[in-house]
Amino acid sequence: MTRRSPQPHLTMFTMKIPSIRTRRCMESAADLRAAGATWETAADQVGRQPNLLMRWARVYREEWERLLRDAEERLVRQASLRSAAQRQILLFMAWLSRSVVRLHPLT
Repeated sequence: MTRRSPQPHLTMFTMKIPSIRTRRCMESAADLRAAGATWETAADQVGRQPNLLMRWARVYREEWERLLRDAEERLVRQASLRSAAQRQILLFMAWLSRSVVRLHPLT
């Protein structure tokens, strides 16, 4: 006689939860992957094997997708802030060069 789960309808929907250590490694790996690192590079940085990182992405799919999406959004925000800062620098430099020309004419 085979043994059945007391609630078989729930077993197919259980979500696996990573340990704290695994989650920290997943966060670092997601940051690296979002920045364009390969599985091998990300694994090397977090001290794990590439196939383990890929397995985490499958086993903890929902958590991995959330971590990766958060990392990508952070990168977009950082790029936007850098772009705005660079634009301000360029505008200031343009203003400064016009001011210098007016103060010190070449004639």
